[in-house]
Amino acid sequence: MRHKHTQELTSINEQLENMKKVKMGLDKQKQTLEAENADLVTELRNVNQSRQENDRRRKQLEVQFAEVQVGFKKFSLSNLLFALMRG
Repeated sequence: MRHKHTQELTSINEQLENMKKVKMGLDKQKQTLEAENADLVTELRNVNQSRQENDRRRKQLEVQFAEVQVGFKKFSLSNLLFALMRG
């Protein structure tokens, strides 16, 4: 009877040790995933900031382009009028 009890206790201890090893592995995986998640959150934040900056710059360039187009049209019209007046 005592021998059977000792075997069962040994088996339970082995199971407990195995569970501790599995838990340690899972904890390590959890830390890795949390670190990766934090990196992805930072990267996403940076991408969003970059996108906002690019949108702002694009709008500025659109305004500048429209101003250049207006200036070109005025220049072309004034050249046309000048040519008509000379000719």
